[in-house]
Amino acid sequence: MPLLRVVLALFIYLYITVAVGAEEVELFRIRVENSTGGVVQVSLDSGRSYTTIGKVNRPATTTYQGFAASAYVPDSTVAATAVHGLRLKVKTKLINGKKRPMTISLVPAEFVHIPPGYGGHIPYDSGIYTDIPSGTGIFRNFAPLVGNPMRLERGSRPVYLPADWEPSPGDVIIIIVKRPEPYLREIEFDNKVGGAVRARYTDGREEHIATVTSPLGGVGRFDGTSYTGVGLINTNHPGVITVSTAPISMSSLMEGYGDERRGGFEIQPYEHAKTQPPMPQAMVVKPVTGGKPLEGAPPLFFGYIGLAYDNGNPEESLRVEVKIHNGQWQSMPQLVGRLDTALSDLGVSHIRFVFPKLERESLKKLLKAEEMQFLARSSQ
Repeated sequence: MPLLRVVLALFIYLYITVAVGAEEVELFRIRVENSTGGVVQVSLDSGRSYTTIGKVNRPATTTYQGFAASAYVPDSTVAATAVHGLRLKVKTKLINGKKRPMTISLVPAEFVHIPPGYGGHIPYDSGIYTDIPSGTGIFRNFAPLVGNPMRLERGSRPVYLPADWEPSPGDVIIIIVKRPEPYLREIEFDNKVGGAVRARYTDGREEHIATVTSPLGGVGRFDGTSYTGVGLINTNHPGVITVSTAPISMSSLMEGYGDERRGGFEIQPYEHAKTQPPMPQAMVVKPVTGGKPLEGAPPLFFGYIGLAYDNGNPEESLRVEVKIHNGQWQSMPQLVGRLDTALSDLGVSHIRFVFPKLERESLKKLLKAEEMQFLARSSQ
């Protein structure tokens, strides 16, 4: 049985590698000690050395049934990356005759308690609750990509998860964060029914990857967008991309309390969108004629879209821009709250994701800044 699991894992890895790209480049590794007071660390040298950027306040003690779209990624991989939490799909379990994805989560400091009106996955005892603020550290520039592999540390090396693994205090989790090569340069969405979605890569290649069935009309109150920033990625998982249109809030109140501080929109793949209520805050995209389903597939819903944001350095930020009435590309407008027709009223005709370079020297600088923030928190 263990040999069969290894062979199956190798097959899935090879399948995903072919689907995403011919090569993958390791960017960094995340190491999490699943114990009270355990460290959260990042390595830029394939695990030879680590920098501590956070600590664990409460460990995970069980897996919990994941959100529906986590079924689209392989076991032992990242199922969702977001400024307000990371979801890791551990395994698939038969419950009442149906296969269910089982997950654990890495949770930022603000979401140890669930805010009012929260619509996302609640991890309960499957959460590893950290002191890292939302929108920083592993919830921003050192966040993984959907589909990145999750492993356990045994000795000094990462190993595959046992088939029956459940988290317990003392476990050390490793996430190997890597991106495809060639990487994306940009993705452009034509915001109209029948509009094209085109991906352009760093090697000059261009692909027509999807077609718009429902264009965007407005923005809404999506979880975590008050910690994200205008025109930045809030969430990517196999069934959604969420873009924030709200500024990063300095309020000490939880989301849902006080003045509204959330705002954003979604992009959803066609089949998964059928399971969600239709809304003007979601663009729905379907495969190009004859294409494979988009759920859990690159480049939109697997392997490419992260949370990178380097304040003052657009080259190292994944930023979202718009065209108004087919004009020039410009920054995303700031929009807060539920505004069902805000984007159509503005005349947003196109949306573009511009991807970061993710250069090594920039990552070193960002990691040093995260370490300094952790030391400052620890000294308080």
